[in-house]
Amino acid sequence: ALADAGDVPLAEAWLAQLTGRSGEGIDDLRRVLFDASMRTNDVACAEQQLALISSPDADRTQKLAEVLAESGDPERARAVLQSYVALGGPPSPEITTSLLSVCASLNDSSGAEAAAIAFAAVAELNDLHLSLLRHAVGDLRTEAIVLEQSFASGHPLSTDDGSELMADVQSNATSNARERLSVASTTSTGMRVPASRTSASKRSSTVSMVPTMTGPGA
Repeated sequence: ALADAGDVPLAEAWLAQLTGRSGEGIDDLRRVLFDASMRTNDVACAEQQLALISSPDADRTQKLAEVLAESGDPERARAVLQSYVALGGPPSPEITTSLLSVCASLNDSSGAEAAAIAFAAVAELNDLHLSLLRHAVGDLRTEAIVLEQSFASGHPLSTDDGSELMADVQSNATSNARERLSVASTTSTGMRVPASRTSASKRSSTVSMVPTMTGPGA
């Protein structure tokens, strides 16, 4: 009632008396106080109440993370999102987008990679996810993550949805594979030789090793 009436500080003080107690009833009170705090722009109080809720809350996590990020505090936004993950919250597309975004802004490649892998385990990364991931970890690592998760899930890559980034991943992965094959065919002198010419060279070398018979009976 205090929170609904707009007296957030008094409601917070009253709820602080319940510190150490747990249960859905207490969590419900903390959710009410969180919502009241957000309405009055008391972000610090909202952040504290969300941290004390014992179960993951995707909607409130998303709202708070957006406010923190927009106010120029990506580190606190990342902490809020990672707390949600630590509580066992499912990696929704929105949560993943927010986490990838703040990790990219903080140059947190390991955090971005962890978020992408967690989401890719349950669904296909979308174009925005891939764009943010590329910004955080680079093109090659993004391609590797997509391919690794594709094999792990048993689902082939698909471009039926018109995903240009996914098509780029496939194209670049194919090009990289061809490049590795080409490098493998490089001669010891450092000259790159096509695979067909390398095979022909091997056959020629084999023939040249056969002793040449001269004289009678040759």
